[in-house]
Amino acid sequence: MKTLFMLLLIAAALCAGAGCLRKDTRTETFHIESLQGAGDVAKLDRALRSVEGVIDARFDLSGKTATVIFNGRVLYLKNIEDTIVRAGYGLPNNPVKK
Repeated sequence: MKTLFMLLLIAAALCAGAGCLRKDTRTETFHIESLQGAGDVAKLDRALRSVEGVIDARFDLSGKTATVIFNGRVLYLKNIEDTIVRAGYGLPNNPVKK
């Protein structure tokens, strides 16, 4: 039992040293041409924040952009793109899926 505990302790130390327990916070900005008004922002904000790993979402109506801050260890960029498309907003090079 003592040997197992020591092995777990060593594994945890190695993992912590390698950065296994750190967050990988990333920021990505998406151009969304069909982002028109406050209703679109609210709808897209709800959709994005419902995804595990999204930390924050910020919108610029004049620039028609959404900036998403997310944990890259939990969430892939493709998941965010798919969420935007499923919410009804097209992205360049990402066909609208129904």
